[in-house]
Amino acid sequence: MTVCRHPYERALSIWRWTNLRSLADRTFNEFLEGWLTCFDTRDYIEGDDPYMYEPCSYWHDRFPHDEVIKFEEMPGSFEALTGVALDWSEKTHTCEHPARDSLNADQRQIIYAWAREDFRRYGYER
Repeated sequence: MTVCRHPYERALSIWRWTNLRSLADRTFNEFLEGWLTCFDTRDYIEGDDPYMYEPCSYWHDRFPHDEVIKFEEMPGSFEALTGVALDWSEKTHTCEHPARDSLNADQRQIIYAWAREDFRRYGYER
């Protein structure tokens, strides 16, 4: 079993994570501009784990799995599959609205170019 996350949500999460870890202090637009360069040149932020920037499908192709659970459907989908209840209340950040609603067309296009296969494979809406 493995987990995937909507690419728009994941992009915002990676941006927050890099800023929280003080690896960078960038606006989301600056992050996305750097992200394009990062994937073209593999010039990642110093001290960061370069693999966190890979789309979910990158990992799912490299490690066998039987089931894919969408992060957005947790904990219900995990519990339905495993019979194990998760205490989800303090483990994640929840948003009142999807990232798609707060991103502009250019931002969505950059993220789509990065995670095109995730959108296709996991049925995420653009």
